[in-house]
Amino acid sequence: MAGHTADSARTEPKNWDGLSAWLVEGFSTLPTAAILDLFVDLAPSGQSPAAQVQIFENGALLLRQSSACLTHLLFASYAADHVTHDVWQHDTRFPDCTDGYLISTDAQLVADACVAWFRDRHGVDVADEVQFDYRLPDDLPFMAPTN
Repeated sequence: MAGHTADSARTEPKNWDGLSAWLVEGFSTLPTAAILDLFVDLAPSGQSPAAQVQIFENGALLLRQSSACLTHLLFASYAADHVTHDVWQHDTRFPDCTDGYLISTDAQLVADACVAWFRDRHGVDVADEVQFDYRLPDDLPFMAPTN
């Protein structure tokens, strides 16, 4: 993912296991604060399921899932040591349409949850229907680049 535009990086595998492996590898290439959006346009159904992974410090990943496009959140800190990991949360912490979220350092768990969201929960037939976009954090000219 890193070093490519979303269009030029669209070479991931076209099956669900391959997509999961591609995500695991991709998470490790993104710097802290980066956001990876995954989405499918299911226009006839009126839904557009989305999953969003935001990179936190020390290998932690925030996964949010929704039946509509998710906003990009700005956090005061990207440290996740003080929060519960690997427990699916259903509270209304975020002001957008988040259906639930998970914080984990287990990249495979997060990737598999993304795949299951589209394949099992929303009935997406093939992995290559899942589209993606990502946003890298901005660095000011006088700051050291993010990891």
